[in-house]
Amino acid sequence: MATRSTTADKTETESPDLAAEVAELRRELESVAALIRKIGADGLEAAQSEAKARLAEGLAQGEATARKVAGEVRDDWQELESRVMDETRAHPWRTLGLAALAGMVLGLLLRR
Repeated sequence: MATRSTTADKTETESPDLAAEVAELRRELESVAALIRKIGADGLEAAQSEAKARLAEGLAQGEATARKVAGEVRDDWQELESRVMDETRAHPWRTLGLAALAGMVLGLLLRR
C-alpha cells in the first residue's frame, strides 16, 4: 500500500506542475498561431500589392504599345490614302475603269 500512496502522492504533486506546463504550452501555441496568421496576412498583403504593381505596369506598357501601333497604322493609312489620291489624279480614266470593273464584279457576286 505504501507504493500506492507514493504513486498517488507523486501524481498529486505532479498534477499542478503538469497543468501549469500544459497551460503554458497552450499559451505558446496560441502565440505561434497568431504569429503565423500575422505572417500569412502580411504575405497576402505583400502579394496583393506586388500583383497590383505588376498589373499597373503591364497596363501602362500595353497602353504605350497600343498608342504606338495606332500611330503607325494611322501613318500607314494616310500614306496609302495619299498614294491613291495621287494615282487617281494622275490617271482618272484608269481609276474610273477599275471602279466600274469592281462594281460589276460585286454586282455579279451579290446577284447569285
